[in-house]
Amino acid sequence: MGFTDSADADDLLARCLDGRATDADRAALADRLRSDAGFRDRWLELATIDARLAQLGESASATLETWLPPKPAREPRRSWLPFGVRTAAASVASLLIGGVCASAVWAMVGVLPAHVTRLFSESFERGDPPCVTGAPSSPGVWCGDYSEVVGRKDSIAPFEGTRMLRFLRGDFAGKPVDEGDHCNVQRLIDLRPFRQQIAKGNAVVRMSARFNGQPSAVDPAERCIVAVHALGADAAGERTLRANNQLLKRALAYSFSRNVGLDGDAATWQLAVCELRIPPNADFLLVSLAMAAGPDWTPGRLSVFRGHYCDGVRVSLLEIPVAP
Repeated sequence: MGFTDSADADDLLARCLDGRATDADRAALADRLRSDAGFRDRWLELATIDARLAQLGESASATLETWLPPKPAREPRRSWLPFGVRTAAASVASLLIGGVCASAVWAMVGVLPAHVTRLFSESFERGDPPCVTGAPSSPGVWCGDYSEVVGRKDSIAPFEGTRMLRFLRGDFAGKPVDEGDHCNVQRLIDLRPFRQQIAKGNAVVRMSARFNGQPSAVDPAERCIVAVHALGADAAGERTLRANNQLLKRALAYSFSRNVGLDGDAATWQLAVCELRIPPNADFLLVSLAMAAGPDWTPGRLSVFRGHYCDGVRVSLLEIPVAP
């Protein structure tokens, strides 16, 4: 079950962060942290922000403005996250999360950037389904191998919303060779509007996505992949070049995560994350979601995925100073 499936989760987090938690609330928080990966991610995110605001003190309100989208014309709904100096996040993290997670909270606080820009967020609720004609040639569309957007399937419910991406096969329409060891779905993101931010050389892109699989269809050797490639304008438009496995040679920089497997539990979604420092001369990002067959795959075979899904894609641009 994903974090967003619980209507009471935000209220529980709010009480634990602002000091209103009862003994029952603290017990419920500890239980959710042990059993719900999505809840843990949300807790770490909010606890990190909360602790960082505590460090900033009176300047917190001004700094928070750099993390939030522009205010709407009408009066926005009040957020439950207070702006004052508080220590609730630190104390609850230390007592309930335990040594490893508490260390992660404070590690994140130490490097929390002053500015975060959400480049892209996707839960496949709107827009056209991915085209299945290979790598994309223009920004703003998903394209790649055979895939589809679906609602709940058997025991798999979307991580968020009502729809999710389903991987189907390791080839695309018109591919000259009927083989493939992974199903790859990609999207181009135009970085040129953010030229001023990346020109300093301290811009980092962070990509994350959730993966799940039907227990009867999952092979423990299969791997969930997220990848980011920084491209110049010339390489971004060369669709044929990328289809011919020349992407790594032409990319200005790249990063990927390919060590995440599926746990065979339909109720849990696995998180895959990668980060990449963006070269100042990058014009585009090529972001990729993929499901890969196990190491026993041999050339000449076509991988078919019978119950493999992705949801909750996030791509953010962080400004992180280079360490001295």
